[in-house]
Amino acid sequence: EADLFGYGQGQNYINVRVAIPENTELVEVRSQKIQVVIEELVAVSKPVRVEFVNVPEGKEIGGMSIQPADVEVSGAKSLVGSVASAFGRVDVTGYERGRSNTVQMELQPINDGEAAVGNVRMSSQYADVTYTVMDRKEVPLVVPVEGEIGADKVLSEKVVPETIWIRG
Repeated sequence: EADLFGYGQGQNYINVRVAIPENTELVEVRSQKIQVVIEELVAVSKPVRVEFVNVPEGKEIGGMSIQPADVEVSGAKSLVGSVASAFGRVDVTGYERGRSNTVQMELQPINDGEAAVGNVRMSSQYADVTYTVMDRKEVPLVVPVEGEIGADKVLSEKVVPETIWIRG
């Protein structure tokens, strides 16, 4: 047991008390003190981010909303500072075509490298995601140039993509 009462922020060395059950013999305590780092407790709002999996070929997610859009992450300042977002995945297998779909996804705090951050609390463990699976198609883009640009000017270049994606 280590009593943290009276210690301040930063690195501290705390005395350890060892208690053993009856009919047990204590042979050795290897460390009389342990190192403990005490940090400021903070709470910061972080965005909720969603990844859709199993999106069928030729389809795209549209009309998406997330509730809540942000969650409060609390804990040690260094850990909370490393959290980039509250992340969840939505599997669109079995979606209703042409309709708005709503699912509840579990959230996990992650850092910029998308690794889970432990020992923090979130104001919500879940978020509701509403989405529509839409058809997606690539079509040619035709941009006609019309009209006069002036006697002293010449159209030297027209930069447009050959195709664009549409969804609906």
